[in-house]
Amino acid sequence: MSIQHSELLLKAVARERGGEDATRGTAAYCRCHAKTGTRVTVSALSGYCSSRSGDTVVFSLLTNETDPIAAKRLEDRMTAAIARLG
Repeated sequence: MSIQHSELLLKAVARERGGEDATRGTAAYCRCHAKTGTRVTVSALSGYCSSRSGDTVVFSLLTNETDPIAAKRLEDRMTAAIARLG
């Protein structure tokens, strides 16, 4: 899969979930593209961000034995912090 194809797929998933709205007002807005995964006590977020310096930062955040709602809040804060790099 090409980088362009991957980017389009991640953007489509973000729009479907309302992900772009979830990052509105943060450094991650329009700079980070990611896919979530959630089970009863497991949460994951993997994707990439364009840093302030223009570098691409790839990340994967995984939590286990956690409250998924609290994990999503933390993932949102961590993604915004990644977008502020550089």
